[in-house]
Amino acid sequence: MAPPPLKQSNFKDDNMLVFAQKKEEEEESNKYLQLGLKYHEKGELEKATYYWRLSSQHGSPLGLFFYGIALRHGWGCKKDPIKAVKYLQSAAESAVYELQTNVAQSAMVAKSELVLAIYELGVCFRHGWGVPKNLETAAYYFQIASNLGDPDAQNDLGFCYMHGIGVKKDLYLAAKYYRLAEKQGQGIIGSMQALLEGMHLNKLTFENDANWDYIALFEQIPTTLSLQESYPIEYLEPLKSLWKDKGIQETFSKGHTFAFNENIYYFFDELDRIFQPGFIPSDADIIHCRIKTTGIVETKFRNGSVTYKMLDVGGQRSERKKWIHCFDNVAAILFVVALSGYDSCLVEDKYSNQMYEAFMLFESICNSKWFINTSIILFLNKNDLFKKKLLKSNVKDYFPDYRGSPTDNNQAKEYFKSRFLCLNANHQKQIYVHFTVATDTKLLAVVMESVSDSILQENLQTLLL
Repeated sequence: MAPPPLKQSNFKDDNMLVFAQKKEEEEESNKYLQLGLKYHEKGELEKATYYWRLSSQHGSPLGLFFYGIALRHGWGCKKDPIKAVKYLQSAAESAVYELQTNVAQSAMVAKSELVLAIYELGVCFRHGWGVPKNLETAAYYFQIASNLGDPDAQNDLGFCYMHGIGVKKDLYLAAKYYRLAEKQGQGIIGSMQALLEGMHLNKLTFENDANWDYIALFEQIPTTLSLQESYPIEYLEPLKSLWKDKGIQETFSKGHTFAFNENIYYFFDELDRIFQPGFIPSDADIIHCRIKTTGIVETKFRNGSVTYKMLDVGGQRSERKKWIHCFDNVAAILFVVALSGYDSCLVEDKYSNQMYEAFMLFESICNSKWFINTSIILFLNKNDLFKKKLLKSNVKDYFPDYRGSPTDNNQAKEYFKSRFLCLNANHQKQIYVHFTVATDTKLLAVVMESVSDSILQENLQTLLL
């Protein structure tokens, strides 16, 4: 049975939740919120949680939200999943109040706050964190967050419909929600929606006030285009104007905290060409598209006289359980890591670092009993974006043991290479490492030729033993 609709909470503890905020209280709560985010990025979790707690006392939806997440995971405080759920509920209720009373210019902020809280409540019910596990209730919350446009909720709801988790199995609805999630993650218009939400959550504003007039255009996802249709021309000038705006550019520079797709700059720089009638994507356009892998995708291809069967698997947390024990007889594992993710959060968990997550996954695979005799080839990818990022984002801020130059690409990439190699507990097992730029097809062809040679040599040695 679905839970009752959200209403104002009676939840009280030593921190009185204040919903009717005055302007000075809002400023104070935002100050504490930003301090919490600052210390969280530095890894000082106790201080971060302290300031989020102060922000929550003023009834800030985001303060309540982050303090609830901290309680759920035990960030700098005693882990308390039950109390965490109450704070997440209060965050949703406070956001509803703001949505009903604030001016239209702040509506997007309140909506974003509400979506965050509702989605995380669904996660709590899905895993039984602080509440009895209830898959129907989890799907209910995912449905609400999906209707509000959250791509994570849409993806999870698609998964629920695909497998009949908390809802009746429905492949049509599964496809619908997967498409909605993918559209927001990949589409030009969906990317601008994400940038606008990120700008508001960062308390940034437009440099050009005229851009406020374009907000309404991006409040809903446009209908899906058929293969014969061009992009709706009414979006071209708004997209170009917004992309040039200092507020949007500053938000994009903070994309590592929101898991923005790094490929969006490419498409925004090509808007005039993309919006032309009869536009046909080039090879470069296709290569720059990012398609999330779900489940296991099999591809066969020939290279010379050898036929390869490649099994592409989803690396996100929700995907791993589908494949981790399935491939004990594979010839090689190609483990791809985005070097540029050293300062970025996960798509599925905005509070975890991509590179640390890659370390954990690589260590578990490298030392797994399933892959004792399997060659491992490590692709440290997106070296081009990594080089650009180093100029504005210091590796040492995220990896305090880094001793190299903040802007030296070679020193930084060798540091990450050594970090991965150190995770290999079997010193007899060789790890092949390549630095790659996946969009550079000529370079990648050379690398793949080397990879093919490595696989063939390893298999030959195995046969001779």
